[in-house]
Amino acid sequence: MNTDSKNYLLICEIGPIYDFVRQSRKTVDFWGASFLFSYVMSEVARDITNNGGTLFLPYLDNNPMYRRNGTIACGSVPDQIYATFTDSQRSAIENGLKTIIEEIVKTIALKVGKLAEQKGKAGVFDHGELKDFFHFFYTIHEIKDAQPTFEEFLEAERKIRIRSALRPFRQITGNNSIAKWEKCSLCGDRKRIYSKVVDKDAGLYNEEHICSVCLLKRFLPEAVTFIFSGTKAEFKKPRYRSSSDIAFSPIKACIDTADDEMKQAYKAFIRECEQISEEKDSEGRFFYDPNLRKKFTAWKKSLTEKYQDKIKLPWLDRPFYSIISMDGDNMGNNLKENWENRQDVSRIISDFSNDVDDIVSKNHGQLIFAGGEDISFVIHPEYLLGCIGELNNLYNGYFLKNDLTKPMAEKFTLSAGVVVCYHKYPLSQAILSACGMLRKAKKFRGKNATAISLIKGHTETFNFAFSNKLIGDLKRLKELLLSADISRTTPYRIKESEEVLKAITDVRHKENYLYTIIAGTRGVDKTNAEIMEIVGLLMKFEGIDAMINALLYARFLAGDK
Repeated sequence: MNTDSKNYLLICEIGPIYDFVRQSRKTVDFWGASFLFSYVMSEVARDITNNGGTLFLPYLDNNPMYRRNGTIACGSVPDQIYATFTDSQRSAIENGLKTIIEEIVKTIALKVGKLAEQKGKAGVFDHGELKDFFHFFYTIHEIKDAQPTFEEFLEAERKIRIRSALRPFRQITGNNSIAKWEKCSLCGDRKRIYSKVVDKDAGLYNEEHICSVCLLKRFLPEAVTFIFSGTKAEFKKPRYRSSSDIAFSPIKACIDTADDEMKQAYKAFIRECEQISEEKDSEGRFFYDPNLRKKFTAWKKSLTEKYQDKIKLPWLDRPFYSIISMDGDNMGNNLKENWENRQDVSRIISDFSNDVDDIVSKNHGQLIFAGGEDISFVIHPEYLLGCIGELNNLYNGYFLKNDLTKPMAEKFTLSAGVVVCYHKYPLSQAILSACGMLRKAKKFRGKNATAISLIKGHTETFNFAFSNKLIGDLKRLKELLLSADISRTTPYRIKESEEVLKAITDVRHKENYLYTIIAGTRGVDKTNAEIMEIVGLLMKFEGIDAMINALLYARFLAGDK
């Protein structure tokens, strides 16, 4: 028997991504965690191809991280890689997979360790801890021909899913348990090897402690230049280091267009804050810090007086940020129906992911991950809806331009899970909630939806899901609320009339009754064009609760505290 005639499908997967990404305190941690896993998988893909394998999915020939050529803005290689090979390549590929993860992590840890020594009190990396943390799985499935059928593909996926039943852990005894004050501030599971003062007035909590594993993501942005040195790749550093910087972004955009006097005064305040604060690279932290913000009081008043027409100024005293998790809809069915054209579909998705950063950056956001149709980014609520709308149009537009996928282009859509919260709200909890909201968006009728959780306080939260086709209407509703004289009690008045509104079946009569409710809160007794338009927009949101939530969220965007 000729063993060279055997063909195989290889599936590689890495973890634990979700826990590692979620255990973040700063935006830069979030970015670094995603980048680390993505970089590891790009190197795995390179090793497979170097040993004779052929990448099956995803399409990476135009991926800057994999090719080491082009602009690298964030992690862009997914946590799963599919490849094909024959018996003649099997031994080399398997041997490479057994050692590559440990080699990559050691290289990164060496550079990160040197950076940590320059920044704070750093100990020695626990390489055993690093080795145990990363879970790398792969399965090899024999296939009939050089390329798998869809059924063979599904059977191989069923094999790799067995890994979800595994629960690796390190046994901790009374002799090596970790004291509470020695634990990592990010994960709370491992012993610190690095400490730095973050708030000199915080008493016992004035230092941040980081373990060997979490230190990788904290300093990875600074180590990336070293990792890609000698290649044709250009690295784009993360734009923001903390959620406070994101909350500050609309004000910063206003400052960038202000006159020289305002700019110079602002720069002087920043230099003064840098001398006082332990944080040296977060302008948003300076601006919203209770001990520092008094310095900006007179300057803020002057900014408001000079630029009253700037709609971004209502955010001066409302420091919010948002986290977005987006994913392609119906990808399993779409892939099945386009199995013969899977490479074209994968190539289109890869082209799309390469363009995501331009849109997110244009909207003053920070891209965290863009691997295929899986996207994560952080952005200010002011720019949120516009950015989601642009990304959806870009994604769908790529499939419309391709002759093979054009007939089914309407099936290729994105859904988004969003959390909008105060800048001091725990980033780890916001990441967790954004993933939950994405699941809600996926359950929305017809998908192609956005689900938003607005967290205005510790107890004041409401969830709101709507079709992405209504993004433009929601933005217009916000604009109308900025100019129309609508009472804050309007949503509650609509809720009080819920049973009546449900009982009215004639659309025209329902519109008239809704107009009466909205106009009545301000005593408007004649036709008002703005209120009529508001009624028309609200009627597009199905159900009374959806109308109320649309109105509440638009009011929030318009400046309602």
